[in-house]
Amino acid sequence: MAYSDIVFVKSWTVTCLICSFVFSFVFCYAHFMETNSYSPLSEVENRVFPYDAIVILPYTRKKRDVNPADVERNNVENLPGPRTTYSMSHFTSRAVLAGRELYEQQKAPFIILPGEENNPATSDLEKDYLIKNGIDVNNIFDFPNLNGTQQQLDPIADLQKNGSIGKVLIVSFEFHKERVKELMRRWGIQGDVAEVEQTHVEYLREQNRRANEKRKVLGEEERKIRANRDTLVNLPALEPIKKAEHGIAIKLMKLDKPFGRKAPFSRIAKTIMGPTITDIQGGKVKVGLVRIEKIRKALFEAKQKLTHPSQKL
Repeated sequence: MAYSDIVFVKSWTVTCLICSFVFSFVFCYAHFMETNSYSPLSEVENRVFPYDAIVILPYTRKKRDVNPADVERNNVENLPGPRTTYSMSHFTSRAVLAGRELYEQQKAPFIILPGEENNPATSDLEKDYLIKNGIDVNNIFDFPNLNGTQQQLDPIADLQKNGSIGKVLIVSFEFHKERVKELMRRWGIQGDVAEVEQTHVEYLREQNRRANEKRKVLGEEERKIRANRDTLVNLPALEPIKKAEHGIAIKLMKLDKPFGRKAPFSRIAKTIMGPTITDIQGGKVKVGLVRIEKIRKALFEAKQKLTHPSQKL
């Protein structure tokens, strides 16, 4: 690659980052000069639920190993098979499963899905899963393209502020729980956090208890389950995620503390960097930033084109 080409690529990258920073600052300032309004959730007669809604926080999507042409044909001709080139990440899948378990336990009449990105948003993928598992579409509310925990909690705070909902139960992993609790406090959100790991264990134990009752009637031997919350929370594979969770996000929250819900530092950083990648792929944990990954890929492709102009990528 020629020296001039390298200078061009680096200059282009720096220019893009500066423009992104300026745009992010203006966008975040304008966002908080207006009040968001959301339609109230449908009324449920004779409510006997401990919470008004279950809020399932997303943990990114991932690219599927499928042919885009096949996906398009499946959609156009209504054929069986993949309908999108994306799927839920490992952690998003587990979070929405925990939300479904809480819904089946009648913790709340509605499910709220703050979603990351678009076309499809993580909330689209989660919504499809919930509907396929028997949850009424009218009881699911989604808010796509909210690319950070602060942004995902914004509509919840606004819904409570305008009286549309009361207490909520927010589904979060243990490694994310303390930050979610602190943001709920700063946002003025009334409710509790349901830990994914504990929810899974309690659900399995309850299912096993009911199964043992049937076994007892049939004269069969009772069974025990080995599900343990501490084991799930302390899996060695989670260490990179825990380390990332206590990194820049916590530092930005400390800077944002005097500003309350405006959280300018966190919001600007999230607008520039995009959603966080949190997944397990091929048995290995993957932690990163969506937008940084896209920039890295674009730079790699630009380098390949300059180095091998006749080679197709």
